[in-house]
Amino acid sequence: MNNKNSSDPPNDALPNLRAPSLDQFHELLLHTLQKSWLRVRHFVMSELRGSELFEVAAVWCARNPHIAICFLAASLVFLLPFLIIFGFGIATMVMTFTGLLVLEGTLLTIVSMMFFACLGGFAIMVPVIGVVTVGAYFGFAQVYGLYDGKDRTKTAFTRFVKDPPKQRDAVPTSVAISE
Repeated sequence: MNNKNSSDPPNDALPNLRAPSLDQFHELLLHTLQKSWLRVRHFVMSELRGSELFEVAAVWCARNPHIAICFLAASLVFLLPFLIIFGFGIATMVMTFTGLLVLEGTLLTIVSMMFFACLGGFAIMVPVIGVVTVGAYFGFAQVYGLYDGKDRTKTAFTRFVKDPPKQRDAVPTSVAISE
């Protein structure tokens, strides 16, 4: 008596469902990542016109190297706390998976203190920079006449800066001052 269902394939027709080896897995992973990177790069460069954006940015940086260096320094200063916290996070994961729990707690405490110090400094500096920016804007607006642009509202200092005094006729040497 045959209890097999007629829709089941015979044993020799089953596909080989063996798990890939570690080398095959790494090769498949690298191949997938490479294809994904090529698709993303093609999308950004051709569809979003990223190459034109990079060319324009490179030309601007070549024309204004001092400002470009300042932007680079500002971005690094802004990103440095986040990179440090990310590095401590990776170190915490490594310590957790290796079993160094005493060091992990110390590291988490240090990272938490650094993170809240960075957030506190950011919370203090944003209003200060805002107040300085507004003060500088209105100060320069008054000095250079950008705020109103009308002559009647200019102060004496503004008129002096904008309109230098006219040259007066020199006193002739033939005129003598009598006492």
